[in-house]
Amino acid sequence: MQATGNQQLKALVAALFPVRVGVGVTNPLTGPEGRLFHVEQEAIRHAIPARQREFRAGRAAVRKAQAALGLVAGAVPMGRDRAPVWPAGQCGSISHAGNTCIAVVSDDPAIKALGLDIEERMPLPDDILGTVLNPDEQRWINQQPNPGLLARLFFSAKECAYKAQYPLSGQLFGFDTIAITAHPPQGVFEARFTRPVAPFARDAQLSGRLSITDQLIVTAIALRT
Repeated sequence: MQATGNQQLKALVAALFPVRVGVGVTNPLTGPEGRLFHVEQEAIRHAIPARQREFRAGRAAVRKAQAALGLVAGAVPMGRDRAPVWPAGQCGSISHAGNTCIAVVSDDPAIKALGLDIEERMPLPDDILGTVLNPDEQRWINQQPNPGLLARLFFSAKECAYKAQYPLSGQLFGFDTIAITAHPPQGVFEARFTRPVAPFARDAQLSGRLSITDQLIVTAIALRT
């Protein structure tokens, strides 16, 4: 059943991207899968056990995603900013939620960056709504059925947009820098910059796709050259 579930999840995630991607799925709670490259092992040498398990699961998922594209397994160390450093000619994204870790990889030269975020399907806690959502987003969500779940979706979409833009901008910013417009029945969303974040201008938009399953919320963005 687990293998079947993973295959279905991989197919769902792959379908969210408008280009061919490799997808890998692992479980960070069941222990390591495969060995880390030395440069990866060094990155977590002093990390706490929980962080080591998460990191190992992410890199194991990367290896599976690379294999799905027919690529030779390549190291994905951490940069000084803790972001993944992808092999030349590849880009990707890694996300964790509960007992699921997913990595996506592309070797398409027309793709500059990928963003993927997964969240457990549960309402966003009330005490962080004001941090994650701007007033317009809160008003729209409050007019919809199941606002708590939609708030979690907006959180995921902002995380996804942040991951997609970071390889290009290298900039850290808060949730207020991205405004989300979502259309769940159509499975799409737009992430708009509320201020300039070079090379993105104010009001530049990133188009994404979404899926809400029985257990997860999944958001995805591919940035073309």
